[in-house]
Amino acid sequence: AQAGDGILGLHVITLSEFVRKVAEESFLQDERRLLAPLLAPFVMRKLLSDEGTAHYFAALASQPGFLRNLLTTVQELKHAGISAHELLTFLHRAQLTEANRQKLAALTSLYARYESFLIESRLYDEEDLFERAALLLAEENETAPLFLYGFSDVTALQRRVIAAAVKVRDTLVFFPWREGAAYEAATPSLGWMTGLGFQQIRLHTVPPTNSQLQRLHTQLFESVSFWGEESQPQMDQSVMLLSAANASQEV
Repeated sequence: AQAGDGILGLHVITLSEFVRKVAEESFLQDERRLLAPLLAPFVMRKLLSDEGTAHYFAALASQPGFLRNLLTTVQELKHAGISAHELLTFLHRAQLTEANRQKLAALTSLYARYESFLIESRLYDEEDLFERAALLLAEENETAPLFLYGFSDVTALQRRVIAAAVKVRDTLVFFPWREGAAYEAATPSLGWMTGLGFQQIRLHTVPPTNSQLQRLHTQLFESVSFWGEESQPQMDQSVMLLSAANASQEV
């Protein structure tokens, strides 16, 4: 959330909206337009078609969802901070099977052509917005306070944007986490946040109760051992789950 006008003085925006606000004007000044997400798969189809029928992925181009998945892979590479040139360097140095080498070479070629197409057509995609926003935020001295929440897993590109945005701002982060398997996937992001200088403050916790709902809340994702040490008989700690009334109501 960003300080702004209104009854509460808060303007709630997503990270994508935030980077658009920061970097969109910069691309307009460069006379570059945003590649519409709905058109991006058609761009990938054209690039793949130009490669010819001998291309590794040519036979898959007509498969439903393939172009979207191929585009998603390129987007994930950009979010991970891996350029087409770096992917090519990895391809030359890695020990791969011939099939994997052909597949990766085909992906690298399309990735490089996609990036060239954006530049030649004076277009940019959302990942380029993140990249430009990280550069602009690193140079500005904006001091409007920020409140961050919902970031349990962040990409390398998102980390660059957040790190630059909080550099000189007063920032409060709400990061749900506790020890245990349920939040294990969020632990690296928590460590990265504390590495930026944020201090952890635990919220007030409600004293544990013996209700089934409380046990479900705290133990659902924890590992279970059926071979514990011998102990005195204890009250049943299992959780009762009611199934759907019939098969048509199952999720």
